[in-house]
Amino acid sequence: MSASKSFSRRTLVSVMVMMTLLLVLFSAAHYYVLETLSARVDMLSQAAELLAEHQVLIDQFEAIRKTAGIYYVPAAALVLMTIGVLLWKIVSSQFNALSKDAVPIRERPAERRPSPVLEEPPRRAKDEQLFLHLLSVLQRDGRLVDFLAEDLSHYEDGQIGAAVRTIHAGCKRATEKYLDPVPVLDLPEGHAYKVGPDFDPSAIKLTGNVSGQPPFEGIVRHKGWRAGRIDLPGLTAGRDVRIIAPAEIEIL
Repeated sequence: MSASKSFSRRTLVSVMVMMTLLLVLFSAAHYYVLETLSARVDMLSQAAELLAEHQVLIDQFEAIRKTAGIYYVPAAALVLMTIGVLLWKIVSSQFNALSKDAVPIRERPAERRPSPVLEEPPRRAKDEQLFLHLLSVLQRDGRLVDFLAEDLSHYEDGQIGAAVRTIHAGCKRATEKYLDPVPVLDLPEGHAYKVGPDFDPSAIKLTGNVSGQPPFEGIVRHKGWRAGRIDLPGLTAGRDVRIIAPAEIEIL
């Protein structure tokens, strides 16, 4: 059974019960009024001196009382039940209109959970993946992670300098090949520079005595770098992105 039919039946039963109670109350009130008036008319008819006009009124009252006793209850029942049916129709029609406007939860496509396989990774996971991928490229071409993980306290400065040259050359080739870094400001360090009110905070970092609103007068302390392009090699399908460099086993 649908929700609208169930609501309609419950509403009809409730309205009919309410109208029946009203009919009982009205009938009791009608009976009480007629009995009270009838008792007073009987007292008037028993009076010694009764005018002809009074007798006419008594006869009319008796005729009305008999007629009301026969037709009052059916007439009142018909009127109340008609009102009850009309009230039921109005309430049911309003409920059906609201039910049509409401979209069932199961039919809302926005609430259908997509397949976990098709879900796009969160932004943080993408950022971590890109960072680890770039680090693996610098390790592959310049052995950067090997150098950072090495304990340099056991080596002389000359030995460290010779190793750094090789690492620097490999990392430089990798960054130029895949990122092509270019200066944010093509100005030498120590050059005067005016920061306009529409400057990009992600491209220009303000240091020193910064107060108020731009424009500012300052000195270039670092020209900054931006990627001229991003052309990293693609990731191998199924590869664990957390592996920066695989272990190497020489088979004998």
